[in-house]
Amino acid sequence: MRYITSALLLCSPVLFIGCGGESSTPHYSNVTVAVSDAPVDTASEVVIAFHQIELVQEDDSIFIDISSENGAKDYAQVDLIQYQNTDTFVLVEDQQVPIGTYQNVILHISPDAGLNYVVDDTLGQLPLKQPSNKLRLGELVIEGSDESYVIEFDLRQALVMRGNSNNNNGYILKPHGVTIINNDISSSLAGAVEPNLLLGNECNVDGLGFVYLYQGHQLDSSLFVDLFDGDIVQNNPVPQGSIAPHASVAVNEQNEYAFGFLEPGEYTVALSCDASGDDSEQYDGLSIPLPVNQVFEVSLTDGQLSVINFSSIP
Repeated sequence: MRYITSALLLCSPVLFIGCGGESSTPHYSNVTVAVSDAPVDTASEVVIAFHQIELVQEDDSIFIDISSENGAKDYAQVDLIQYQNTDTFVLVEDQQVPIGTYQNVILHISPDAGLNYVVDDTLGQLPLKQPSNKLRLGELVIEGSDESYVIEFDLRQALVMRGNSNNNNGYILKPHGVTIINNDISSSLAGAVEPNLLLGNECNVDGLGFVYLYQGHQLDSSLFVDLFDGDIVQNNPVPQGSIAPHASVAVNEQNEYAFGFLEPGEYTVALSCDASGDDSEQYDGLSIPLPVNQVFEVSLTDGQLSVINFSSIP
């Protein structure tokens, strides 16, 4: 087990980099890690106290400490709602980390009472818990001399109510919908939605729209389904051969949407005007796309913003 703190960045005998001696294998990368949020439609604040980043190897772990901006606290308390689309909050910057493959990246959250909470639009402030106070994000390969990563929270998937609206005892933060992305090559997607697309007879009376993102081209849109968690028992069976969304986001008050950090590649994007009741854990059988012709293909390239607008088709 190794800890990396700011004191090690100057001239540590452990690192051998830039201290007047010869470099040693393994080589090191200057790593920056930030967090961002894909907007959620039910909360005005989602506050999390980030404590450490753990990089797991086969026989060892490296811990990178996170602290407040003035260094007085051993955590950084962040309201994710303030860092949406391509805005980010930097947790650690230019930390020297050995180059290599890490079996898992674990984000440690402070267990201290009152630090993690959600301000629900309807129910007010409620506690936010994370089982074991850890989010496991999967494998990471660090290979460049300077690497920048963003931990993207798709809160429509990751933020889950404990109980229900009539018997709510807070929220749980799940790893489902939380990803770590190389910011140097990440892409983004944004666009506008014509307002009358959200006002049809088939639409929800609340007038809200949601955009769903699916991986790949030449997909059968009749197989598109809403959000669900495949690791839990479903109340309604998910249709065989269905295509689950990679991500989803609400259309904002300006009739715009945005996905901030995406891996480059081929995607299909679809609009739904009847998805405000999408339960991130359970398959709901929502109609996507709706209107039925509001589906488009897009190819995302390294570091580029792509624009897809939804408008009436004659």
